[in-house]
Amino acid sequence: MRHLLKASGFLASIVFAAFAPEAGAQETSTRYICQAIGAGAPEALGDRDHHLISIDQTSCRVDSGPMSGGILTGMTIWEWNGPNAVLVSGNGIVRKGTPPSCTCRRRVK
Repeated sequence: MRHLLKASGFLASIVFAAFAPEAGAQETSTRYICQAIGAGAPEALGDRDHHLISIDQTSCRVDSGPMSGGILTGMTIWEWNGPNAVLVSGNGIVRKGTPPSCTCRRRVK
């Protein structure tokens, strides 16, 4: 019986080790509901027609994820090609709760 318990424990550790990397690779997703609170007009970059850059300040409510219920304030930089924009950079801080907790975020293209 003692050897059976050791063998089953060894087997369980092998099974856990086989699935552990997959479990560790799971990503946490977060959803933000945002609005621009200080958007400037897009500025021409001058290298070609309709190629613009814009910078705005943003306020977001965190709708899901570890900081759900928190408020993010930050800044985003957008590159425009005609009517299409791509996020170049974004940064901000999320504040939540009492006692307050916060997290910083930065995203770069």
